[in-house]
Amino acid sequence: MSSKPGSGELSVYATVAEAQAACADFLLSSLADALSASTGRVAFAVSGGSTPRPTYELMSASRAIDWERVDVFFVDDRCVAPEDKDSNYKLVMDSLGAKVPVRVVRMEGERKDREAAAAAYAKALPRRIDVMLLGMGPDGHTASLFPGHASLASHARVLFEAASPKPPPERLSLGPHVIREAGIVVMLVTGKDKAAMVAKARAAGSIDEVPARLARDGTWFIDEAAGGGSSES
Repeated sequence: MSSKPGSGELSVYATVAEAQAACADFLLSSLADALSASTGRVAFAVSGGSTPRPTYELMSASRAIDWERVDVFFVDDRCVAPEDKDSNYKLVMDSLGAKVPVRVVRMEGERKDREAAAAAYAKALPRRIDVMLLGMGPDGHTASLFPGHASLASHARVLFEAASPKPPPERLSLGPHVIREAGIVVMLVTGKDKAAMVAKARAAGSIDEVPARLARDGTWFIDEAAGGGSSES
Protein backbone atom coordinates (compact mmCIF):
# COMPACT_ATOMS: atom_id res chain seq x y z
CA MET A 1 0.00 0.00 0.00
CA SER A 2 1.20 3.51 -0.76
CA SER A 3 -0.07 6.46 1.24
CA LYS A 4 0.59 10.16 1.10
CA PRO A 5 0.58 11.83 4.52
CA GLY A 6 -1.91 14.65 4.64
CA SER A 7 -3.75 13.32 1.59
CA GLY A 8 -6.84 12.18 3.44
CA GLU A 9 -6.19 8.70 2.07
CA LEU A 10 -8.36 5.90 3.44
CA SER A 11 -7.20 2.28 3.40
CA VAL A 12 -9.66 -0.45 4.36
CA TYR A 13 -8.52 -3.92 5.43
CA ALA A 14 -10.46 -7.15 5.77
CA THR A 15 -9.49 -7.69 9.40
CA VAL A 16 -8.55 -5.66 12.45
CA ALA A 17 -5.13 -7.33 12.56
CA GLU A 18 -4.38 -6.36 8.96
CA ALA A 19 -5.30 -2.73 9.65
CA GLN A 20 -3.14 -2.68 12.78
CA ALA A 21 -0.17 -4.19 10.92
CA ALA A 22 -0.47 -1.79 7.98
CA CYS A 23 -0.69 1.12 10.40
CA ALA A 24 2.47 -0.08 12.17
CA ASP A 25 4.35 -0.24 8.87
CA PHE A 26 3.22 3.25 7.91
CA LEU A 27 4.16 4.72 11.28
CA LEU A 28 7.61 3.11 11.12
CA SER A 29 8.12 4.47 7.60
CA SER A 30 6.96 7.93 8.69
CA LEU A 31 9.30 7.93 11.69
CA ALA A 32 12.19 6.77 9.51
CA ASP A 33 11.52 9.61 7.06
CA ALA A 34 11.34 12.15 9.89
CA LEU A 35 14.61 10.88 11.35
CA SER A 36 16.30 11.04 7.95
CA ALA A 37 15.14 14.62 7.45
CA SER A 38 16.53 15.79 10.79
CA THR A 39 19.74 15.54 12.76
CA GLY A 40 17.83 16.12 15.98
CA ARG A 41 15.06 14.35 17.82
CA VAL A 42 11.70 13.27 16.43
CA ALA A 43 8.40 13.62 18.31
CA PHE A 44 5.88 10.76 18.11
CA ALA A 45 2.48 11.31 19.80
CA VAL A 46 0.57 8.16 20.73
CA SER A 47 -2.97 7.26 21.75
CA GLY A 48 -4.22 4.72 24.26
CA GLY A 49 -6.86 2.03 24.01
CA SER A 50 -6.96 -1.60 22.97
CA THR A 51 -6.94 -0.91 19.21
CA PRO A 52 -3.41 0.54 18.87
CA ARG A 53 -1.74 -1.81 21.35
CA PRO A 54 -0.93 -4.52 18.75
CA THR A 55 0.37 -1.75 16.47
CA TYR A 56 2.83 -0.64 19.15
CA GLU A 57 3.88 -4.24 19.79
CA LEU A 58 4.60 -4.73 16.09
CA MET A 59 6.55 -1.48 15.98
CA SER A 60 8.65 -2.50 18.98
CA ALA A 61 10.06 -5.43 17.00
CA SER A 62 11.65 -3.09 14.44
CA ARG A 63 15.35 -2.35 14.72
CA ALA A 64 15.36 -0.24 11.56
CA ILE A 65 14.49 2.87 13.59
CA ASP A 66 16.99 4.87 15.63
CA TRP A 67 14.71 4.69 18.66
CA GLU A 68 17.18 6.62 20.82
CA ARG A 69 16.27 9.76 18.85
CA VAL A 70 12.52 9.32 19.26
CA ASP A 71 10.55 11.17 21.94
CA VAL A 72 7.15 9.65 22.73
CA PHE A 73 4.42 12.05 23.80
CA PHE A 74 0.78 11.37 24.60
CA VAL A 75 -2.29 12.54 22.72
CA ASP A 76 -4.21 12.20 25.99
CA ASP A 77 -4.29 10.31 29.26
CA ARG A 78 -6.57 9.76 32.19
CA CYS A 79 -5.85 11.56 35.45
CA VAL A 80 -4.72 8.39 37.19
CA ALA A 81 -1.45 7.04 38.57
CA PRO A 82 1.01 5.81 35.92
CA GLU A 83 0.65 2.20 37.09
CA ASP A 84 -3.19 2.31 36.99
CA LYS A 85 -4.93 -0.10 34.62
CA ASP A 86 -6.61 2.88 32.91
CA SER A 87 -3.32 4.68 32.29
CA ASN A 88 -2.36 5.21 28.65
CA TYR A 89 1.20 5.58 29.87
CA LYS A 90 1.14 2.05 31.29
CA LEU A 91 -0.30 0.64 28.06
CA VAL A 92 2.32 2.35 25.90
CA MET A 93 5.18 1.39 28.21
CA ASP A 94 4.08 -2.25 28.26
CA SER A 95 3.71 -2.45 24.48
CA LEU A 96 6.47 -0.13 23.22
CA GLY A 97 8.31 2.06 25.71
CA ALA A 98 9.88 -0.74 27.74
CA LYS A 99 10.99 -2.63 24.62
CA VAL A 100 12.87 0.03 22.66
CA PRO A 101 15.13 2.87 23.91
CA VAL A 102 12.72 5.74 23.31
CA ARG A 103 12.36 8.71 25.64
CA VAL A 104 8.81 8.67 27.01
CA VAL A 105 7.36 11.96 28.24
CA ARG A 106 4.23 11.22 30.22
CA MET A 107 1.31 13.39 31.26
CA GLU A 108 1.32 13.72 35.05
CA GLY A 109 -2.45 13.63 35.37
CA GLU A 110 -2.30 12.29 38.90
CA ARG A 111 -1.13 15.69 40.16
CA LYS A 112 -3.70 17.39 42.40
CA ASP A 113 -3.55 20.57 40.34
CA ARG A 114 -4.74 19.28 36.96
CA GLU A 115 -4.46 22.66 35.27
CA ALA A 116 -0.84 22.92 36.39
CA ALA A 117 -0.22 19.43 35.02
CA ALA A 118 -1.64 20.50 31.65
CA ALA A 119 0.52 23.64 31.63
CA ALA A 120 3.63 21.63 32.49
CA TYR A 121 2.99 19.21 29.63
CA ALA A 122 2.44 22.08 27.22
CA LYS A 123 5.91 23.35 28.11
CA ALA A 124 7.40 19.90 27.54
CA LEU A 125 5.94 19.60 24.04
CA PRO A 126 8.12 20.41 21.03
CA ARG A 127 7.06 23.14 18.63
CA ARG A 128 5.46 20.51 16.41
CA ILE A 129 4.69 16.80 16.66
CA ASP A 130 6.32 14.99 13.73
CA VAL A 131 4.12 11.88 13.69
CA MET A 132 0.81 11.46 15.53
CA LEU A 133 -1.44 8.42 15.95
CA LEU A 134 -5.08 9.08 16.78
CA GLY A 135 -8.11 6.92 17.41
CA MET A 136 -11.82 7.67 17.29
CA GLY A 137 -14.76 6.73 19.49
CA PRO A 138 -18.27 5.86 18.26
CA ASP A 139 -19.33 9.39 19.25
CA GLY A 140 -16.66 10.92 17.01
CA HIS A 141 -14.31 12.00 19.79
CA THR A 142 -10.56 11.86 19.32
CA ALA A 143 -7.89 12.31 21.98
CA SER A 144 -10.03 13.54 24.91
CA LEU A 145 -11.82 16.09 22.74
CA PHE A 146 -15.54 15.36 22.91
CA PRO A 147 -18.47 16.62 20.78
CA GLY A 148 -19.92 19.88 22.02
CA HIS A 149 -17.26 20.51 24.67
CA ALA A 150 -15.76 23.98 25.10
CA SER A 151 -12.25 22.52 24.77
CA LEU A 152 -12.76 22.35 21.00
CA ALA A 153 -12.60 26.15 20.84
CA SER A 154 -9.52 26.38 23.07
CA HIS A 155 -6.15 27.62 21.84
CA ALA A 156 -4.32 25.88 24.70
CA ARG A 157 -1.76 23.30 23.63
CA VAL A 158 -2.75 20.93 26.45
CA LEU A 159 -6.17 20.90 28.11
CA PHE A 160 -7.67 19.59 31.33
CA GLU A 161 -10.98 17.85 30.58
CA ALA A 162 -12.96 17.64 33.83
CA ALA A 163 -16.12 15.97 32.53
CA SER A 164 -15.38 13.29 29.97
CA PRO A 165 -18.53 11.33 29.09
CA LYS A 166 -16.34 8.21 29.29
CA PRO A 167 -14.98 7.16 32.68
CA PRO A 168 -12.74 8.15 34.28
CA PRO A 169 -14.05 11.69 33.74
CA GLU A 170 -10.85 13.65 34.35
CA ARG A 171 -8.25 13.67 31.57
CA LEU A 172 -5.46 15.66 29.99
CA SER A 173 -5.50 16.09 26.22
CA LEU A 174 -3.61 17.79 23.45
CA GLY A 175 -5.56 20.75 22.11
CA PRO A 176 -7.02 21.02 18.61
CA HIS A 177 -4.22 23.27 17.34
CA VAL A 178 -1.50 20.77 18.25
CA ILE A 179 -3.32 18.09 16.27
CA ARG A 180 -3.83 20.38 13.27
CA GLU A 181 -0.18 21.39 13.23
CA ALA A 182 1.29 17.87 13.44
CA GLY A 183 3.49 16.83 10.54
CA ILE A 184 1.86 13.47 9.84
CA VAL A 185 -1.49 12.51 11.35
CA VAL A 186 -2.59 8.88 11.26
CA MET A 187 -6.03 7.62 12.28
CA LEU A 188 -6.58 3.96 13.23
CA VAL A 189 -10.24 2.93 13.61
CA THR A 190 -11.82 -0.52 13.87
CA GLY A 191 -15.27 -1.93 14.58
CA LYS A 192 -18.73 -1.75 13.03
CA ASP A 193 -19.94 0.55 15.83
CA LYS A 194 -17.78 3.28 14.29
CA ALA A 195 -18.75 2.84 10.63
CA ALA A 196 -21.30 5.66 10.49
CA MET A 197 -18.95 8.01 12.31
CA VAL A 198 -16.03 7.24 9.96
CA ALA A 199 -18.12 8.60 7.09
CA LYS A 200 -19.07 11.70 9.09
CA ALA A 201 -15.52 12.35 10.27
CA ARG A 202 -14.20 12.27 6.72
CA ALA A 203 -16.88 14.67 5.46
CA ALA A 204 -16.68 18.45 5.66
CA GLY A 205 -18.24 19.98 8.75
CA SER A 206 -17.68 21.28 12.24
CA ILE A 207 -15.23 19.72 14.69
CA ASP A 208 -17.71 20.72 17.40
CA GLU A 209 -20.03 18.02 16.03
CA VAL A 210 -17.29 15.49 15.18
CA PRO A 211 -13.90 16.23 16.78
CA ALA A 212 -12.26 13.47 14.71
CA ARG A 213 -12.62 15.80 11.71
CA LEU A 214 -9.36 17.27 12.99
CA ALA A 215 -7.78 14.25 11.26
CA ARG A 216 -9.90 14.48 8.11
CA ASP A 217 -6.84 15.18 5.94
CA GLY A 218 -4.69 12.58 7.67
CA THR A 219 -3.99 9.00 6.61
CA TRP A 220 -6.68 6.57 7.76
CA PHE A 221 -6.40 2.85 8.45
CA ILE A 222 -9.66 1.04 9.15
CA ASP A 223 -11.00 -2.49 9.06
CA GLU A 224 -13.84 -3.65 6.83
CA ALA A 225 -16.37 -3.38 9.66
CA ALA A 226 -15.52 0.28 10.29
CA GLY A 227 -15.73 0.86 6.55
CA GLY A 228 -19.32 -0.32 6.45
CA GLY A 229 -18.47 -3.63 4.83
CA SER A 230 -16.23 -2.53 1.96
CA SER A 231 -12.65 -3.76 1.62
CA GLU A 232 -9.88 -1.98 -0.28
CA SER A 233 -6.17 -1.47 0.21
